[in-house]
Amino acid sequence: MSTVTARVPEPLKVPAKRVWGRLLSIASARAHRDYDLERTLLLLGSPRSGTTWLMNLVCRLPGACPIFEPWNGRHDPVVARLLEEEFPRIGPEEDLPELETLLRLVLSGRHLTRWSSAYASPAALLRADRFVVKFVRAMRAAGWLSARFPRNRTVVLLRHPCAVVRSMISSRGRWNEWSRGEILEPVRRTLGDEVAPVLARLRTREELLAAFWCADALAAVHETSAADAFVVTYEELVREPEPTLARLFAHLREPVPEGALEEAARPSETANPGAAIRGGRDPLTAWRKGLDPEQVRRIVAVVRSFGIDYYGEDAMPDLRALAAERRAGLVS
Repeated sequence: MSTVTARVPEPLKVPAKRVWGRLLSIASARAHRDYDLERTLLLLGSPRSGTTWLMNLVCRLPGACPIFEPWNGRHDPVVARLLEEEFPRIGPEEDLPELETLLRLVLSGRHLTRWSSAYASPAALLRADRFVVKFVRAMRAAGWLSARFPRNRTVVLLRHPCAVVRSMISSRGRWNEWSRGEILEPVRRTLGDEVAPVLARLRTREELLAAFWCADALAAVHETSAADAFVVTYEELVREPEPTLARLFAHLREPVPEGALEEAARPSETANPGAAIRGGRDPLTAWRKGLDPEQVRRIVAVVRSFGIDYYGEDAMPDLRALAAERRAGLVS
């Protein structure tokens, strides 16, 4: 059962305090009246997995312009009316016409907010001939996005759960304020009642956030196919950027743009102040110093309890196991 309530909103009415976004939406709609929605690229990943960094890489494409986290209901009253949960679970088969209509407007640059347009100037938005839409709130809806927008090229970014959990704990995100139930109940709804015995054993903050990561990863990996979405790991992009970028942009049907390799060496604007990449340290192993061995053991145990074996105590993922997981997923 869906955790999304498709309430019919007022016709994209934006309160006066959000008039800036409304005016920019009107201007962008006029500038892009002939825009081909299928040109828009979708980037998905869990919080603190490197999605802003990936967005900056992909936006090296000529004419590309970012749309940042359009499912943030705290900054968009329309999203707040349509999505009851911040990280909604939407199954591939669900029919949510109001949400689909809104997302078509978002993907074509016709519905913007100050938040979603924060990484581009108004001039860049109006000149754009391609949008790159970045979500951390849509991993549990990845299959639905692929089903409703099958012609939009999609990239799913995965990062080691120890690195993600360590970054989440170190950041100012709201996930550090969530109660145990606020984390685990959505996980149960995403993965089904059969995971309840696993969830009942989780207590520490790192275990709870590891379960959060598992729900994201399992939904995105299992409910999309290789034709729908290119699944890439943060570790591949860091360790072997040149061949990995070649595969990524081949999926996007574009040559690797000028400056992409150099962009891969830069931290994103949302990297934590103490992030390894800011200090010249190895971003693939920094989590070992930020987590004690017991925390690492607990995170990996949670990941294993959900049947995920492509990440473990090694810094690098087992890419063969990830490929097998893709083949064995709900979508072949």
